[in-house]
Amino acid sequence: MKTHRFAQAATLAGLLAYTFVAAPPLVASPRCKEPATITIPLQGFSRFHVYSMKEFRAIFDPSDTYTICTAELLIKDKHDVVLHATEAFDNGDGTKTIFREAYYKGNLAPNGRLELTWPEKWLEMNWATGNMEPAAYPNVVAQIEGETGYEIFGPAIEKNTVLFVGTFDGQKLFAGYQVFAFQKQPGAMGPPYDVVVDGPIFFSMWFDLQASP
Repeated sequence: MKTHRFAQAATLAGLLAYTFVAAPPLVASPRCKEPATITIPLQGFSRFHVYSMKEFRAIFDPSDTYTICTAELLIKDKHDVVLHATEAFDNGDGTKTIFREAYYKGNLAPNGRLELTWPEKWLEMNWATGNMEPAAYPNVVAQIEGETGYEIFGPAIEKNTVLFVGTFDGQKLFAGYQVFAFQKQPGAMGPPYDVVVDGPIFFSMWFDLQASP
């Protein structure tokens, strides 16, 4: 019995000694630096073009259908980008009313080609409460169709979102999406979507921005 207990004690002592042996010092490995993020302030407009292809008339003309847009383009690792854009209406008295804020993620190619995707979540003005709140629609395709009554289609639509394609040359950013549509019913937004358009429709939105001081 004593021999057995002695063996147990010896084994336990050996385990404890092994447990508390100081580990050899680790050689510090050089840390990989996080790629620097370049932030470029931008300003300009978000423009909208809606055109009846059968009637050959503009429903919305981009020359006078736009919002004031203030943005920042964040470039990380020379490839991944985020466009943080805030759109506002000009009240005509020197003031503005912000109505949408969103972060559009994408990538920038070495040749300046820019691709951005409409996010799953974004903020919009709730005109009933006067507050910026998450958009009431589950995605941007549902919003376009609900507000306009349009059933949209085309290669710019991907997984219930839309893809902006354009360029950024270090000073000017121009990127937009283009889709086609048929109007199935009057839109919830009101004029001019309250009158159903016969035939195919061209529908487009784009950012027209340039670097600000």
